[in-house]
Amino acid sequence: MENRKYELMDEVYKHSRNGMVTDIFQIRALRDIPEHGVKKGDLGGYVEGEHNLSQEGSCWIADKAEVCEQARVEEDAYVGGQAVVWDDAVIRGQAVVDGHSSVVFFAIVEDQAMVTDWSIVSDCAIVRGRATIGGNAGILSNSVAEDQVCVNGHAMVFGHAHLSGEATITEYAVIMDNAVIKDAAVVRGKAHVCSLAKVSGNAVIEDKACLTGRVEVSGNARIGGETYLQEDIKIYGTVPDPGKEKEKEREAVLTKRSGNMKR
Repeated sequence: MENRKYELMDEVYKHSRNGMVTDIFQIRALRDIPEHGVKKGDLGGYVEGEHNLSQEGSCWIADKAEVCEQARVEEDAYVGGQAVVWDDAVIRGQAVVDGHSSVVFFAIVEDQAMVTDWSIVSDCAIVRGRATIGGNAGILSNSVAEDQVCVNGHAMVFGHAHLSGEATITEYAVIMDNAVIKDAAVVRGKAHVCSLAKVSGNAVIEDKACLTGRVEVSGNARIGGETYLQEDIKIYGTVPDPGKEKEKEREAVLTKRSGNMKR
């Protein structure tokens, strides 16, 4: 192939996983790759073979990152830090995978998506658009995160869940089993949204709230505390928080008492 982008160094390194040891090789640039600040002669990350990193486009593997087995980095994608990309995972487009993150088991990261920190994308999950996965979060088992979704903290998304729009999933939230989170919705705390439940608009699900079944929450609704909603419940607009309502009542009583004392 003319205009080869990189070559494999002769020195052999060992990649160990699940008790199996594989030979891997560090790459060296044969030409400049300005898109990633790479100069001819720069050393990069590690691959098992040239099938792991395309010679076309500006895609690159840097630092101590490893791409092994049948995983592929294509087009203009970048894998750096101490990230690992294994199995048949694919990183393409202008996607970035770095930090200590892992993309494994047929997962796909594409477009301008970013996977960083200690996060994991696995089991046929797809991260695309401008979605960002960080912290210790996980996108697993056929779930999709797209558009400008942000998932971080210790949040877990799995079981064919679908995240879109500008939705934010954070802290210890769990989204699972065909649940849908979209628009500018936020799920945080230790909230669970599962089993076909849908959250949209500017809704916020927080604390230890749990939505399951065909529950739909939208608008500016706020569900918190230990609220448990199931089956075909639909909530639109603003829903008062019982705890905050009691606090307002208490403040009103104190204000009234203060006024009476002045008299």
